[in-house]
Amino acid sequence: MNDAARTPRKPGDLSQPYALHVRNVTEGALARLRDTGNKSATEEERLRLAALFHDLGKLMDENQAVLSSGKRLDSLPLPHEEASVAALLASGKNNPLPAILAWGHHRGLPDIPAEAGDDNPLRRKCDLALRTRIDRELSALLARHEANGLPGLKCFSSDTSHKQVSLRILLSCLVDADRTDAAEWDFGPATVSAPELRAGERLALLEKRIASLNAAAEDDLEAIERNRLRNSLFHAAENSGNPGIACLSAPVGSGKTYAVTAHLLSVAQKDELRRIFVVAPFTNLIDQTVRDLREVLTLPGEDPEEVVAACHHRLEFDDPALQRYSSDWRAPIVVTTAVNFFETMAAANATSLRKFHQVPRSGIFVDEAHAAMPVWYWKQAWSWIKVLAKDWGCRFVLGSGTLVRFWEMTALGLKVPECGVPELAPEEVREALRHYEAGRIEVHSRSELMGEEDFAEWALGLPRPSIFVFNTVNNAARAAFGFREKLGAGQVEHLSTALAPKDRGVTIERVKTRLKNPSDRDWILCATSCVEAGLDFSFRGGGREAASLASLFQTDGRISRNGEYGRDAKIWNFSLKRMGAENGFSSNPGFEESIKVLERMLKSGRVSPDLATRAIEEELAQSVGQSSARKLIEGVVKSESAEQYPEVEKLFRLIRTRSLTVIVDPGLLDRLERREWILPREIQQGSVSIFAGEESEVNSQGDSGPVFPKRFKGFLKPLKFGKEQGIFTWSGLYDPFLGYMAQLLASKNPETLLV
Repeated sequence: MNDAARTPRKPGDLSQPYALHVRNVTEGALARLRDTGNKSATEEERLRLAALFHDLGKLMDENQAVLSSGKRLDSLPLPHEEASVAALLASGKNNPLPAILAWGHHRGLPDIPAEAGDDNPLRRKCDLALRTRIDRELSALLARHEANGLPGLKCFSSDTSHKQVSLRILLSCLVDADRTDAAEWDFGPATVSAPELRAGERLALLEKRIASLNAAAEDDLEAIERNRLRNSLFHAAENSGNPGIACLSAPVGSGKTYAVTAHLLSVAQKDELRRIFVVAPFTNLIDQTVRDLREVLTLPGEDPEEVVAACHHRLEFDDPALQRYSSDWRAPIVVTTAVNFFETMAAANATSLRKFHQVPRSGIFVDEAHAAMPVWYWKQAWSWIKVLAKDWGCRFVLGSGTLVRFWEMTALGLKVPECGVPELAPEEVREALRHYEAGRIEVHSRSELMGEEDFAEWALGLPRPSIFVFNTVNNAARAAFGFREKLGAGQVEHLSTALAPKDRGVTIERVKTRLKNPSDRDWILCATSCVEAGLDFSFRGGGREAASLASLFQTDGRISRNGEYGRDAKIWNFSLKRMGAENGFSSNPGFEESIKVLERMLKSGRVSPDLATRAIEEELAQSVGQSSARKLIEGVVKSESAEQYPEVEKLFRLIRTRSLTVIVDPGLLDRLERREWILPREIQQGSVSIFAGEESEVNSQGDSGPVFPKRFKGFLKPLKFGKEQGIFTWSGLYDPFLGYMAQLLASKNPETLLV
């Protein structure tokens, strides 16, 4: 028998045989599971059964009529998962796990209590007439399955024990195998394959880079001392063990990224890790980290973009026509955001989970861990991390110049592994670095609330080149716009997520070049918090809009970074009048409580990076806002324990507003409309992520459609092909200076906008 699984690619072609698709998916899913390092025969059996029977319902006559006809429909006449679930439940001796996987390969993970409490678990949404028909025809469908040359269904293990993280990984293996096979049938095999990690070879390249940096400083006594301290950190981290979760607290500018990368490459050699993740809190930190790692870790003959993948925001598509553009985390080194990484852990949606199977057997550096997520969220994230470390071969490092040791906070009540969370570097190394850092920069505070004109007048009186970091995209863009009106176009730079990654990258390189030019001093950088961690900038002075103690000290790491400005270097904490995004500076509600703690510390003179943990503890103790956050995350913990997967995904949102992927590169849009094969990284580079729901929310497609800020209502358009609602195009003004904020500020002075 030669039943069909997918319609022909084009008229005149043959349909994909059912047996071919099922074999490909089963082999692909199991290969992905084995690649995770799984050694559980039970987990393999669950996945094999789900894969073998995931498309059983396609054998029903109405579905076969469509699949063999060549017609392209958005969906089949009958939901094909229903027969799969019925068959697996009937043979499972009350073990629903294979059925859950088959049920979820398009739908995602279900609400288990809701299903278990129904008379027809996992089938409660199936029409009664269809359910009755499937039960009547089930034996015939299974016989037809075997007639296609596939193994039959036999009774299987009744063991139902499992962990939620593991179930997500199994579903990820199935979803990725299914969608990869579908895409390759429709569009041909992908033209790019990921290189191997080759940890030892890349570690040798990194060691060579460190040696070259030392040689470059032979005539500079200050640089020699600084490099000596950085070397001690690098080699201590490289040679340190990792029981599963470790940390590194070291001052800004001490070379943490290289030190942790060396550590994870060394661990990868010993523990046979297959990739490294660098999880950054901000997208601009991704840009610099990716450039640095590509330059250092690319072996001869390799494409740097295939070695180090940059995932700026979540790029995930449900529409079959777009699924091949989804980011996949296949590269040996993946640099992504904390939002992307941790929300994937929490996902129930099949599309979001598709790449999750790439995480096991990875070394994971959570860079600037203090800013990775609101502190209460660690209550659940910590549980996921422990399972990945214990059961799935992951090695985590939590690092920061202002490390918040949340695992020690009584309020969170986290269970720490017996071995604790060891530091990668001994205390004497870290103390030497702290001593060197002390006195590098003076901290000042200006308490007066300033509007746009007041702020510009005050800031222009500070030594330049200067950097000012703001709490919102709106504030950074407005300040940059105002400075450019006063100083001229060449005297102001702007960095925020209003710019597409390709434009941010150009700006970052230009800023670095200008900072190295001793004759180019009369200019200002306005940015959001995305520059306050990790970027190798060194300004003469500047300021940070009042936010938190950690943010203040992270920004001061962008001022006199190497001590080159001596005691002249100052950082100012400043406050702004908030008028709303339509009329002036706007607020970021996420900082309200931390601002109060910071103000108290500044008044008492208690300010240093070592106090970051105490500052967070004070916020947790005093805050009404934090109690609502605590209630929310306790809901996540409860829902995760109960396996209410959709509720976990809904609640575990590190940024509580939705974000929309918006293409701002016209050339990309043209290629998408021509159905060209576009690599996910190309879409990342030519798009921005715009937060939705910050103000009055306006639906773009009626009550059920996506929502976005009212001020952008006329400029965001859903992509015009397929059924995808998660990606938009931009029809407003966009320029490489202000990005999409050019549209909002155009009415102030159109002549100053370079479009």
